[in-house]
Amino acid sequence: MHACLFIQEILIAIFSELEDHVYHTTWIPRPSRILRRHPDTLRTLASLARTCRAFKDPALDILWREIPDLAVLIEHILPTELLSYDEAMDHLSFPSAPREDHWALLDPYVQRIRAIGVVVPPTKCVWKVTLDPQTVLQPLEAHLQSRTAKEGILIPHLERVIYHPSWDHEIYFRLLLHSHLLELELPTVTLSHPAPPLWDPSSQSADKDVPRIWNTPYWLVTRIMPFVRNMNCLQTLWLCGERLDADTLLHLDTLPTLTTLAFECKFASMRFPPRIELPMKPFRALKQLLISIWDGDAHRFLPHIDPEALDTVTVYWDRLMHSAGSAHCVSSWLTEMPCAHMLKHVTFILDRALYYRFDPECPPPAETRILMGYVASAQFLKPCLNMSQLQTLEISIDLIFQVDNAFVLELAQNLPHLESLSLVPPLKSDFSFGWSDAADVRYGGSPADPPALPTLDGLLPLFEYCIELASLKIAVESTFSISCSEASIVPSPRLRTLELWTTELAPVVGDDSFVDYFAKTFPCLDEFCIALPSKPFIFVKPRLPIPLPQVRARWQSVLDGVSSAILSDRGIPCSTELVAFLPRTTRNASTSFRT
Repeated sequence: MHACLFIQEILIAIFSELEDHVYHTTWIPRPSRILRRHPDTLRTLASLARTCRAFKDPALDILWREIPDLAVLIEHILPTELLSYDEAMDHLSFPSAPREDHWALLDPYVQRIRAIGVVVPPTKCVWKVTLDPQTVLQPLEAHLQSRTAKEGILIPHLERVIYHPSWDHEIYFRLLLHSHLLELELPTVTLSHPAPPLWDPSSQSADKDVPRIWNTPYWLVTRIMPFVRNMNCLQTLWLCGERLDADTLLHLDTLPTLTTLAFECKFASMRFPPRIELPMKPFRALKQLLISIWDGDAHRFLPHIDPEALDTVTVYWDRLMHSAGSAHCVSSWLTEMPCAHMLKHVTFILDRALYYRFDPECPPPAETRILMGYVASAQFLKPCLNMSQLQTLEISIDLIFQVDNAFVLELAQNLPHLESLSLVPPLKSDFSFGWSDAADVRYGGSPADPPALPTLDGLLPLFEYCIELASLKIAVESTFSISCSEASIVPSPRLRTLELWTTELAPVVGDDSFVDYFAKTFPCLDEFCIALPSKPFIFVKPRLPIPLPQVRARWQSVLDGVSSAILSDRGIPCSTELVAFLPRTTRNASTSFRT
């Protein structure tokens, strides 16, 4: 074996490259929301540890640095003849007390543990095994206390804990919640859990393999909070808002290390303690804020914080409102954003658990809805124009923001660092553009004015001012405000993803003009998606709708032309997708066309 492989630092660097995690693919990924370590990683590291003496310690260091539960430590290290497992209750105990030399077997592995817990444990696995307090937890605590060099820190190198509600015995608190902890994730409903992979939420009770959604009992969190108040090195904290007491909030206010706060606001009745005079700014070190809303008043938390370096705010949209309510709520959030001039990433994400409400096959009693556009919604987005450092602005909720050419120009001029812009929902479902108040086509009226949407050439300022823009998802009107020959094409060499929720192509403009516009403006496009509503957009009088098959066929022809032109120019194909919806009275599901 080469001499360099006897150097532990080199082996740890090599073995660390084997680390891999399993993510839940049926939900919008939350930051750092890892489901579990990949089984292949565990098997490979275990094999390396048994290969030779030089590999043993580095491989074990990585293998044991993350465990899902203390039960894993007990089951895999102590002799199996000592264990008694009740499968019906998922309960582990010791019929007879282990000897001290048995407990000593744990010492090399306890020293290696850096993280305990997983986001959502599957229903049937060792991670949900409960340890008997009398025969397992008490002797374990006593043994670790006899080995610890620092009072109160029983697992000496433990840095991160994802707390599970089943760990409700006070011994778990003393084992896991020590004062030098860096990351603590207390269970929440929205931020901790993936949505069910099926539209029908009742599938959770039918499918035994679907992770359950649970919440932390109030009494449990109440008992955890005193431990949180003793944590002076905490960098990351996930918790539920209505469980936060005034003393804990005061401690977190003044904590100089807290950089990430994930905060679930569930009820309107939640009220934060009044601000008090502090010698320093509250939450001054906070850089990343994740917050979920079950109530429109959740933004009241924002004035409570005053960070100096906040650059990322992510809002998980947990509730459905009418269009005006959603628009006003977004406006309130944008208005109350702290440190607006320093923010780099602002994201609103519709919680995936709500997707089924827009599925026409959703079983009763759930009421299905249609995604709606909101007329003149630019006024609600005005506060974001003050966020001059923004790189990401994604408002992907249950609302299509309908802005106009003037606002697009203003947005481009004020946010020159934009790299990603989205003003449309994250799911592909039937939708309708909002119309003026004079009439509503959904109820058989004839609209007096068409909905305000930017035209295709109205998007050009984005590519002129926002030279780093790589992803654009927006609602547009498929026409030009000026003739194609007069339009000044501004190529966007960095745009890779383009998603347009749009109308049928303007009858007065030829297909070749549209192909030419897209191919020249977006020469480096990798993904191009067009979403069409089931109700037609009427350009000219007489107001006769163009048949939907004709609308789809024309758009498909343009997409094919754009893909061919890009392939011809750079030799790399562009992936195109046409998503068109049939009227709900004549369909069971949406129709998607892909090329």
